[in-house]
Amino acid sequence: MINQDNTISTEINQENFQEIIESSQKKPLLIIFWAPSIPESIENKNLIENIAINYQESLTIADINCESQQIIASQFGIRSIPTIALFKNGQPVEGLEGLQTKESLIQLFDNHLPSQDDILFEQIKNEINNSKYSEALRNIKKMSENFSQKGALKLLEAECQIELNNYEQAEQLLEQVPLQDQTSKYNELSSKIELHNNASETPEIKTLEEKLKLNNSDYKVMYQLSIAYNEVHKFEKSLSLMFEVLSHDINYLEGGAKKSFLNILSSLGQDNDIAKEYRKKIYTLMY
Repeated sequence: MINQDNTISTEINQENFQEIIESSQKKPLLIIFWAPSIPESIENKNLIENIAINYQESLTIADINCESQQIIASQFGIRSIPTIALFKNGQPVEGLEGLQTKESLIQLFDNHLPSQDDILFEQIKNEINNSKYSEALRNIKKMSENFSQKGALKLLEAECQIELNNYEQAEQLLEQVPLQDQTSKYNELSSKIELHNNASETPEIKTLEEKLKLNNSDYKVMYQLSIAYNEVHKFEKSLSLMFEVLSHDINYLEGGAKKSFLNILSSLGQDNDIAKEYRKKIYTLMY
């Protein structure tokens, strides 16, 4: 059934014609040429709008009713209806006549529009600029594996992890950045990690590490070192040691160790990858 309600396109008329065409200087513009008396053109319009809704961040959609706006339609030299035309920088770049398919429309958009990954990448950068690091990390996970700017994405992810005090994860991410992407941002993040690591080498931690080297099954020292690591945001080391203690005795310190472990997980939040890993491990151990 043909449905002309809930349209996402703007109808072009004499008043807004110039403004809409000029808008393609900033964002690509798709114009749909249709007529109410031609069912095929209405079907074409509905199909285009259903698909184009996924491209609204990078595409302006407008339509011309060739019956009520004959003067405007004639300026484009349209030979048949339905027809669509894509404009960029105020100029037409491609036109398609006849009833389109989903595949032909997607091909048109892929040829001329930023990919969904590119759009999401820009969104991630904006979120980081606005200190929305958790939101940025969630969107980073949505990126496809074949995204062309993998190194740049790793840098953004590492920056988020640093700002969320997940220095170990950030360090692991920087190790995955290829040489060609080791820019000034890479050096900046590496310096932050180095400063953090130097500051976190407290006398207490060094003493406990030496004790553990002498006796690697001293669970009291393991527990104390785990707490010390957590205080300087070395969460992975902290959880690893605490889990070893709990694997030895799930009720160590009359359940105090388990409580500390769960508190660390809670502080990291639901989205933290390290917390997810150790949450699974502790549930397996407990149940």
